[in-house]
Amino acid sequence: IFSIKNFRFKPRFLGWDYERRREGDFYEVTRVPEGPKVSILVRTVARPAVLRECLISLRNQTYKNLDIVVVEDGPNKSEELIKSEFSDLPVRYFYSGEKVGRCEVANIAMDKAEGEFLNFLDDDDLFYSDHVETLVSEYLKHPGKEVYYSLSFECLTEYKSLEPLKYKEHLLISFLKQKYNKFKL
Repeated sequence: IFSIKNFRFKPRFLGWDYERRREGDFYEVTRVPEGPKVSILVRTVARPAVLRECLISLRNQTYKNLDIVVVEDGPNKSEELIKSEFSDLPVRYFYSGEKVGRCEVANIAMDKAEGEFLNFLDDDDLFYSDHVETLVSEYLKHPGKEVYYSLSFECLTEYKSLEPLKYKEHLLISFLKQKYNKFKL
């Protein structure tokens, strides 16, 4: 805590700092101390500043049995960031060398995954801190299903600069609210 009397400080929350009440935010999660390894497959493309925020959202996960696979589409641009700032995370980094596209990078990530479950997360996306734990909790309550998914949000984002990273969020749209439908998913 701090006293604002002595500071010329105006609190301001940006990004995904939980300042908004989100749909589904009062879902009761059963805490999961142990469970299956979940591979988080991160596709990136020469945007270390954007990848940084993505990896911070993975650092903050309440569920810790993760296998984080980062695959860069093209030359090695992000390995130094991962080594210098995210050595505390179980990140394995790969790059394709030449540009091969999102689909091929996804295939590389799936081939490298070691977890029982896969969860994609592109470099410009973030997870709420309880995202993986919520899905694993559902798996433990209802084992035997092939797919577990949750409500997601799309946020229209305007990037002002990448170095330093500055952006403005304009619109928050929730989707995947319907009951499971293989074709819609």
